Amino acid sequence: MKEEPTESQAKEMLKHMLRGGTITSLTAFSMFDCVKCSNRISELRQLGYPIHGEWLRLDNGKRIVRYSIPQQYRNVEYKKKQLELC
Repeated sequence: MKEEPTESQAKEMLKHMLRGGTITSLTAFSMFDCVKCSNRISELRQLGYPIHGEWLRLDNGKRIVRYSIPQQYRNVEYKKKQLELC
């Protein structure tokens, strides 16, 4: 069994998504001081969290991924697991 993430960035990002929030590399940096957003997301996915990624095109033409946890997975079981991280 894999260990839960110990980095506070991953924990905070998980909490945010379980509350219905979304994260991009830009918001990860501004909200969580996280430079390697994709690494934190990868860690959470390896732990079994069903994180969805959606490609977005910015006004300047660049593409980024917006991460979220689908509504059907933001239930008591996942929230209970998330609370154990704290």
